[in-house]
Amino acid sequence: MDADQNADDQEITFEQFAAQKKADRAELLALPPDEAQVAVEQVLYPRLWRIENPAQLAWPGDLADDLADDAKGD
Repeated sequence: MDADQNADDQEITFEQFAAQKKADRAELLALPPDEAQVAVEQVLYPRLWRIENPAQLAWPGDLADDLADDAKGD
C-alpha cells in the first residue's frame, strides 16, 4: 500500500496522514528502547528488508525483465 492510500485503496488527506503518523510515533515511543531500535533499523537499513510478496515488485518495463527473458531463451 502506498503511503498516500488507505486500506480501501483511496487517497488519504494530509490530516489523515498526520494522524496516522502521530499514532505510529506514539506506538514506537511506547516500545522498550531495544525493540524500538530494532523497528527503526528495519526501516533504515535495506539489508534487513524482507520481500513479503515478490509479485508486487514486477511491473512492465522493469529493468530486470530483459535479463530474465534472455536467460529463458538460452
